[in-house]
Amino acid sequence: MVTIRVYDRNAAAANAGPNQNLCAPVANATLAANAATAPAIGTWTVVSGGGAFANANSPTTTVAGMVIGNNVYRWTIVNGPCPGATTTSDVTIRLFNPATAAASAGPDQSLCGASSTVLAGNAVALPAAGTWTVVAGTATISN
Repeated sequence: MVTIRVYDRNAAAANAGPNQNLCAPVANATLAANAATAPAIGTWTVVSGGGAFANANSPTTTVAGMVIGNNVYRWTIVNGPCPGATTTSDVTIRLFNPATAAASAGPDQSLCGASSTVLAGNAVALPAAGTWTVVAGTATISN
């Protein structure tokens, strides 16, 4: 018996779906990739961070075991012998830690004739980001 598989040369390239921002604790997240056109096969892999897939070949599988920070997953579609047969797309799930300290700009400062000062805000835990903004008056902020 011989099996002949006919692949679609016009099949869509891999698309891992939208990035997600979640706050821990999270048991799992649902991924939203495009489906591979049969007989092509799609497979999820962990690029960085952590996680385990309920079904690594399902475009809409769930992933559990994510770590605080950035978790990057790759959706790969292998379309047999067609030109450009293997395509990939990455998605990032950012898992934030709810125990991260609230922003603190540091102590008030009184300056006389000074043209610059050092601000003393608290450190930011990844994947969160901190940004300084001028609320009143004028200033240039640099790192």
